[in-house]
Order: sequence, then structure tokens, then C-alpha cells
Amino acid sequence: MTNQIISQILIYLTDFSKFAKKLAGGIDTSGLRYDWLIIFFFVFVILLMALSLGRSRMLLALLSLYVAVFLESHFIFFDKIRMLIKNKPDYLLHLGLFFIIYFLVFAILSRSVLKQRLTLSESSIFAVALIAVLEMGFLAAILFSYFPDEWLNKVPARLMPYFATENARFWWALVSLFALLLSKNKKSRPAAIL
Repeated sequence: MTNQIISQILIYLTDFSKFAKKLAGGIDTSGLRYDWLIIFFFVFVILLMALSLGRSRMLLALLSLYVAVFLESHFIFFDKIRMLIKNKPDYLLHLGLFFIIYFLVFAILSRSVLKQRLTLSESSIFAVALIAVLEMGFLAAILFSYFPDEWLNKVPARLMPYFATENARFWWALVSLFALLLSKNKKSRPAAIL
């Protein structure tokens, strides 16, 4: 069931120009670059998610991604999960385990003392939006690493180097960390009295 849903979504995304032509009511959309429309749509969704999460939980969500990737890749009881759930492919089990760990870590961090310490409340809207875009890019690169090859063959070839390679995952993770360095505004210091 899940395979069919995700496969259908990927088919719709790769056939976006025909969908846009139907949506436009017959207007000529032959010059329409559907891959850029998909990217702009996801950026719009990312910005909506950033605004709904808020500045205080954005960093917790990013930290939860790093922790979930690490813990899922080093999870020592995966064979026991595979024995319990026999009729599902391994990539779905890995993906499900990743999301369970992610949501658990996010819930724990949201109730910890780190919530007050890790905040973007001093940052500008541009910095928050940039971190949200980088965070969702990192999440997309992580999710692409779990997808089987038959799913990846349905993704536009231009997007593959940016999300579906090990180098892409490394750079999304690294750039997200560097964006945190630039996210804080320097508080204005009072002028010295002579």
C-alpha cells in the first residue's frame, strides 16, 4: 500500500507538465519547467513549516535529524524488528525506524532544558527561512537514501545529484551546521562613555 502511494506520487511529480497543462485549461505550457515548479512548491511548503514550527523548535528539529540518522544507522536490534515484521521490505522498516526515532528525540528535546537554550529568537526571518530550507533539504537527502532504486529512477535526473547521493547528504548536513553560525544577530552593544 505504501509502495503504491509513493510510486503514484513520484509518477505525478515526473509527469507534472501534463498536470499543469490540464490545470491551466489548455494554455500552452510546453515551455514550463516542471522541475523548478516542484522545487518552488517544496520551498513554499518548507517556509510554511518553518513558520508553524516557530523559531524555538527549528533547531530542535534539526538536532533531532542528526540524532535520528545516527541512531537509525547504528540500531543494533534491527534484525529483531525484521523478524517481528516479516512482510515489509527493509527500506520501509529503516524509514519507519528513522521517523520513530526522529519524533521521539524531538519530543524529548522539546521538553528538555535545551528548548530554552537552542532558539532562533534573536535571528532574522531570513535566517530562519534559510535554516528551514536547509533542514528540509537535509531531510530530503536522508529520505532519498532510504528509497529503493526503482523509486529513484522515477525522480528527475537533474535532482538526483543534489539529493540522492552520499555527497549530497554530507553537504546538506554540513551546510546546515554552517548556517547556524550565521543565524544569530549580534546584539547591539551600548556605546562606551568617554
